[in-house]
Amino acid sequence: LVDRKLVSKGEVHIGAHTFIGYRVCIMPGVRLGKYCVVGANSVVTSSFPDYSMIAGCPARLIKRYSYLEKKWLPVT
Repeated sequence: LVDRKLVSKGEVHIGAHTFIGYRVCIMPGVRLGKYCVVGANSVVTSSFPDYSMIAGCPARLIKRYSYLEKKWLPVT
C-alpha cells in the first residue's frame, strides 16, 4: 500500500440529538442543527437549521418541527 497524507477539506458540524440514517454522506463544510433527522442514503451538500427533516440526493428540506403546533410541518 502507498502511504498517503490525510487531508481535510472542511469540518462537519452535527448538532446534539441529530439522527443520521443508514449510508448517509455528509460533505465537507456542512452544519446540521440540533434535533435534525437525515433520511437514509441521503447526500447532504448544504447546511440546515435546527429541527429539520431532510432527505434525498442532494438532500432537501422536507419538514420542520413547529413548537407552536407541536408537530412536524411540511415545507411549502
